[in-house]
Amino acid sequence: MRSGLGSVGAFLLMGLATINGSAAQSAKVPARDDVFNFAGTQQSEYTADLREKFIGSLVTYCQAVFESLPTNTPAEDAWVVSEENTRDAAKIQRLWKSKEYSRSYLKAIFSQCKDTTAMLIELIQYFSKKPNSSEQLSRLEANGLIKLALNFDVFLDDYSSNIEITKDVRSSFDEFRLHVIRICLLRAARSSLDDVH
Repeated sequence: MRSGLGSVGAFLLMGLATINGSAAQSAKVPARDDVFNFAGTQQSEYTADLREKFIGSLVTYCQAVFESLPTNTPAEDAWVVSEENTRDAAKIQRLWKSKEYSRSYLKAIFSQCKDTTAMLIELIQYFSKKPNSSEQLSRLEANGLIKLALNFDVFLDDYSSNIEITKDVRSSFDEFRLHVIRICLLRAARSSLDDVH
């Protein structure tokens, strides 16, 4: 498995390259395309430097998506919180299908993404100055990368289709792209742990 993603991974990467073909030619690449291009480029090794660059691109991506998402009004947020505390199955179903819940959920996911990536950058900078700390950094880094991978769930597309966002922002939730980012995060986490051994 260390040598690559295998034939399925190669197929996925070819599809990503096709989807992103013209984006790489643009002088000003949006944060979303930067992350997808990075994740879609097969890496033989996810070195510490490469992981740090990937995390850096995720910081920008998560911030850009977070800022692009519509926000609930305080009354809408209060309604979401109120409905989340019910035991009535009909109300819960109505909540999950609502645009208010979708906005709240996506904002929370990308807020977590921003916080986790920022924390990872701080950890890398902090531990790079400490001697004999590679094992601790590797475990913390892998934990953060796995947490991020869990955020990039393919079901984000279901929530994004329920709210009013631009086509450009909506493409950030494409199942295929989310899957490729998730694979890259998990491979980076494994490489982080391999650094110790």
